Amino acid sequence: MKIDVSSLNMLRAFDAAARNLSFTLAAKELNVNQPAVSRQISGLEMQLGTILFLRTRPKLTLTADGQSLHSAVSSGFSQIGAALDTIQNRNRSTSVAVRTTIGFASCYLINQLSGFYNLHPNTELELVTGDSGEKYEYHPADFDVAVIFGYPEDFPEYESHLIFPEILIPVCAPNYFTPEQKLKGIKLADETLLTLTEKPHLNNWETYFFNTEDTPKKPEKANVFNSFMVYIHAVLSGRGVALSWAGLIEDFIKTERLITVGERYLRTRRGYYCCLSERGQKSASARKFANWLIEETRISRGEMLNKYQ
Repeated sequence: MKIDVSSLNMLRAFDAAARNLSFTLAAKELNVNQPAVSRQISGLEMQLGTILFLRTRPKLTLTADGQSLHSAVSSGFSQIGAALDTIQNRNRSTSVAVRTTIGFASCYLINQLSGFYNLHPNTELELVTGDSGEKYEYHPADFDVAVIFGYPEDFPEYESHLIFPEILIPVCAPNYFTPEQKLKGIKLADETLLTLTEKPHLNNWETYFFNTEDTPKKPEKANVFNSFMVYIHAVLSGRGVALSWAGLIEDFIKTERLITVGERYLRTRRGYYCCLSERGQKSASARKFANWLIEETRISRGEMLNKYQ
């Protein structure tokens, strides 16, 4: 039996009559007249080639076929109702699922979130982080807003807005170089260059030295890191020189926990993008968060581009 609008109306009438064991009460529930319910039931019985009700008094009696059908219809309508409630509640919810890299979350976003909550105290953020080496292998239905690092053409399926362009900056701890080294002059390519092995960043030093006369040394195993947070702690502890990103390390530089090395800064075509999934585009709360993030980073982005020209 094909389930079209007509069949669905028959099943609704049948379900109401089976629950009430009365065509009259079913008609009141459905806000129609009693003959309309009777016609729907008769039409359904004709299509199925069976009798669903015994017209007994004072109440109707379900036949065996009627009981079997009512069990299936009742279960089906219950599942449909639960699904509709879930979708409706999710779309009305003030909760926003945000996916981002560990670096962006820990070095920038966490420090700024109080500003968002001051503006939108009733919005809840569910922050999920992962290293960018995971290549964001998750279903877009699992998030509303994501901060994704890459090229702009990497994620055409999302509504995306640039928040930070990639500007590569060598940094180290303030005490990494001795006064004698500073007087003598520093050749960056000969220093201990810390390397991050997340796939998008594996060749960052080669990219940085491209079109220069310098060639970076092959990193020693002890100076290779597959975790952004361990990588940052390594440079903070004076293990070597790291290649980091403007926008993420500004707080470290302002508090003098890190210093820049040399005067060469390299801007690439990559960047951090605020992306809304299809689900996020339909959520007012997700839109509020995305707009806030875009505006919040606009000022920082301008300062960053002026500083690292």
